Amino acid sequence: MLSDHSPADILRWAMISYGILTDPSLGTAWPCFTSIEPNTPDRLVTTFDTVGDLQARVQIAGDQIEKYGVQIRIRASSHEDGWAKGSAIISLLDRDIRRDSITIGSSTYCIQSVHRKSSLVELGKELQITKRHLWTINCTLTVSKIS
Repeated sequence: MLSDHSPADILRWAMISYGILTDPSLGTAWPCFTSIEPNTPDRLVTTFDTVGDLQARVQIAGDQIEKYGVQIRIRASSHEDGWAKGSAIISLLDRDIRRDSITIGSSTYCIQSVHRKSSLVELGKELQITKRHLWTINCTLTVSKIS
């Protein structure tokens, strides 16, 4: 069990470390948030913790081996921008994030693997007022706390 940071937050910082998304405190393009999606800016990504997969139980210790569920939600003012960002995230998940160490504050985690559970799923447009486009990507990740 992870104690200091949620899997969605760990994956968020991994995507930021690759430069595909940005830290919201910087005020730059494509910020990535966890669990809360602000109204602005129009182009952003949010990660949410969701249902994972229990793989097995270690018989002696009783620990569960779990793949943690994460949903990535992409929001953009145009269909083209959102599709391009979602495609870039899929490429990162499928090809690059594996056995990566991510440090958040004083905690370090190792993401052993990311398993994408869906393609880029278009949800359509948000409220009629904003007309922003929405997509999701669902995945599981195997992650452990190192320190």
